[in-house]
Amino acid sequence: MQINHQPKPPSKVCSDIPLPVESIILRALEKDPNNRFQSIEDLVGAINEDNEERTVVEPARGIVSDSVVLPPTTEIMERRLRQPRLFIVGAAAAAIATFATVFLLFKPVRTNELKQPVERAEIATPERREEPKQVIKKDVTLVFRTTPGGARVFHNNNELGTTPLGIEFQKSDQAATFKIELSGHRPQEVTLIPNSDLEVTRSLERVEKPRRPKAKKVEKIRIVDPE
Repeated sequence: MQINHQPKPPSKVCSDIPLPVESIILRALEKDPNNRFQSIEDLVGAINEDNEERTVVEPARGIVSDSVVLPPTTEIMERRLRQPRLFIVGAAAAAIATFATVFLLFKPVRTNELKQPVERAEIATPERREEPKQVIKKDVTLVFRTTPGGARVFHNNNELGTTPLGIEFQKSDQAATFKIELSGHRPQEVTLIPNSDLEVTRSLERVEKPRRPKAKKVEKIRIVDPE
């Protein structure tokens, strides 16, 4: 699930939402991860900072006649502050929940760790089992074996690994060419059609290094002085 469009400002839905609370919610819903809150602590800090900036100023009292009776100041303040406080707490809780959801949705998934399949022993039961439906495979398994082993296997100049090697390859009816190389041996190319599981076995021919010609032995000539 991803947010593919700019979210509608909360003030367009409810006109009583204060602008600072709206800015916190919109920042939590930013599509760019760098513009969002990087942690729950950052979100809570922004909410606390907004609450600290909200100061209550008691209205100035003017000169009134004796016939006008003013309600108690505490009662006025409680009436004015009760609803905003409840709204701010609710909006903050909604913003935290929204940020947590977005943070989990956009959290990068680590793909470097390969999960090894776990073999589980099945207990035979006399009950009749339904036969599994046929599954159409999108990939095929290609296995490369060489003699000697340790040869490097390439496809489109990309190294896939060393033999013995098993890989998952895109199923296709078009031919694919693989290159097998091993130091001191003649490289080989293998062309196959990966439309089913295949196993390739190759024996690599060793290349003998050219021998250097031996240096000719120079015989020393001894010169004898005549008497």
